Amino acid sequence: MLSIAELKPVIEEKLRGHLDRFGFRAVDVRADQDHHGDPVVVADAHYREGAPTLDSRAKVQAINDIMRYMVEKGDDRFLWLRSHFDGDVFAEDDQSEKPS
Repeated sequence: MLSIAELKPVIEEKLRGHLDRFGFRAVDVRADQDHHGDPVVVADAHYREGAPTLDSRAKVQAINDIMRYMVEKGDDRFLWLRSHFDGDVFAEDDQSEKPS
């Protein structure tokens, strides 16, 4: 299993390659568990305010490239890629969704 220190630069490079034109600016990466307790990698991608609408095909291609790299390195965790846009306003009852 790859460490987060090993994964973060690869994830950032792949996201920048696929998503830079949609305002990608940074990513936070951490290890976590899914609802079954299985290990996953969570990547919180941050986008500039006012950037073009994120294309879902580009996002899926980025996820595929990252997961392909992980599998080639023997890491079988699933990648959760979450998107956060600068300037997002959350309703009072949606505070649990607010990125930290």
